[in-house]
Amino acid sequence: MDDIQKHILAERALAAARNCVASRFAGAAFTYVAGSLMRGEGTAFSDIDLVVVFPSLERAWRESFTEDGFPVEAFVHDPQTLAHYLHQDADSGYPIMANMVATGCIMGSDIDSARVIQAKAARMLAAGPKPLAGVDYDLLRYQVTDLADDLRGTRPPEEIAAIAALLYQKLADLILLGRGAWAGRGKWAPRLMRELDAQLAAEFDAAFRLAAAGDGARFLALADRELALHGGRYFDGFRQDAPLEARRLFKIGWKMLENEFKSALPSAVRRTARLRLRIPVEGDIDFLARLFSRPELVAHRPVPRPDSREESAARLARDIGHWKDHGFGRWAVEANGALIGFGGVTVSKEFDGLNLSYHLQPKSWGQGYATELVREALVFAFDDLHAERVIGLVRTANAASRRILEKCGFNFEREVMLHGAPTNMYGFGKASGS
Repeated sequence: MDDIQKHILAERALAAARNCVASRFAGAAFTYVAGSLMRGEGTAFSDIDLVVVFPSLERAWRESFTEDGFPVEAFVHDPQTLAHYLHQDADSGYPIMANMVATGCIMGSDIDSARVIQAKAARMLAAGPKPLAGVDYDLLRYQVTDLADDLRGTRPPEEIAAIAALLYQKLADLILLGRGAWAGRGKWAPRLMRELDAQLAAEFDAAFRLAAAGDGARFLALADRELALHGGRYFDGFRQDAPLEARRLFKIGWKMLENEFKSALPSAVRRTARLRLRIPVEGDIDFLARLFSRPELVAHRPVPRPDSREESAARLARDIGHWKDHGFGRWAVEANGALIGFGGVTVSKEFDGLNLSYHLQPKSWGQGYATELVREALVFAFDDLHAERVIGLVRTANAASRRILEKCGFNFEREVMLHGAPTNMYGFGKASGS
């Protein structure tokens, strides 16, 4: 395909992108049209990459479809979810979203905002990935060591080829990230290695081709040479801890029949654009005790006295016990890798419906975390638990929490007495008209 044909193909692809954005994503603020077609490197089988940005979305998504004969991959975001994936690129070393944003052709009404984000993505790419360090670095060194060891000794050709296929990506990552260059998956790995060091890329390719044919000696030598730049083989002393929530709840007897839907419950860990929601564990007690020792957390109680450590321990035990009894409950809420509070839905013993509650540390207030948590709890309650109603109980003087519930679609229903004090009941669901 000559340059003229590539230009014509790129213009056709851009027209197809305009058509599908207008028909499928009306209301989008702007779109980045990216991919090899836009760079003049595509073929008749290349796809169009779209990063579609709306002013606000409940959640981001991706979808695939065909427009005017072109396969299209659409990544649909709002500014917050797009920022999440751009930061995820920076952390992972694979700048997939950043490349699409930085190199994409912009279309839409809010061109200025699109250019600001594009400039940030370009600066991120120019700065390079974060240095290899910590547990991710240890894991990569271990994986290359383990696969390289599998190439040692005599093996059938088909096994050597299979091992080499697995080693290819890990060794490419170590070569690229270890030299301060961005890594890439699939076809991007050899491209990025050629940009970094054409001679090394040619050596890598030749060694891999031999390994794929059943001779792994040169590929093994390349892996050993690369490992030597990082302190040599890394096997002895490697350790990888499982996450604290890596456990399943076993129920016996009548409790297995308590709710038929329990066997279909999703993973206990959920993620939003900025939050990680997990099962609380006993190790959370220090944070919880500090949280409920804060005067701000208890200011709206009838007797605004901070909890003792023993009272906090009892609260945590109730949260953990609810998970054991019902298979769901209040999550431990994390942001930026740190615990910031607790919240979610629980079974109400006093009122009809699941009860929504949350407590976040004061320094996390005013950043939209509570709203993000409440919205995810509602999605979980109605989509996963098939609840018909969720309630929120808020002290009359707690204006901030009342505003959050109203913002998320709750309706004020009535005043009730809770622990001897008047409390506003809000409802979401069929009985509340939400």
